[in-house]
Amino acid sequence: MVVFSLQTMFGIRLPVGNSFKWHVSLGLSSGILGGLSSIWAPPIAMYLISRNYSKDEFISIAGFLFLSGSLPLALGLYISGILNLETILQSLIGLIITLIGFRIGELMRRKIPQDTFRKILLVAFLIMGSRLIIQGIL
Repeated sequence: MVVFSLQTMFGIRLPVGNSFKWHVSLGLSSGILGGLSSIWAPPIAMYLISRNYSKDEFISIAGFLFLSGSLPLALGLYISGILNLETILQSLIGLIITLIGFRIGELMRRKIPQDTFRKILLVAFLIMGSRLIIQGIL
């Protein structure tokens, strides 16, 4: 995430296409990461940023992919016994807070230009990636 953010900020773009191999690569990398850690968003977001979608297309596509990725994860958590009434209630509280944040973000997204949106995404990726590295070292 850090390398991707920095290279994109400095104008170095990955030659991402619309071919079948890119879709398979994205699906496999997201699936492997999702299976290992339940975090599949970074490869999807990096792919969408590299494809240079508009901010509204980015949000629509990412939202659909994150939702469709959440369903197998929820099923796996249920089968393993982790998803129970207590965790569902905690998740619903988190979901309500997240939806409030989504609404605030949606209002902000309408007011910012495409380039600013892209820079915000890249800075967010840089911060998240740096945090993961620091946390792994400590």
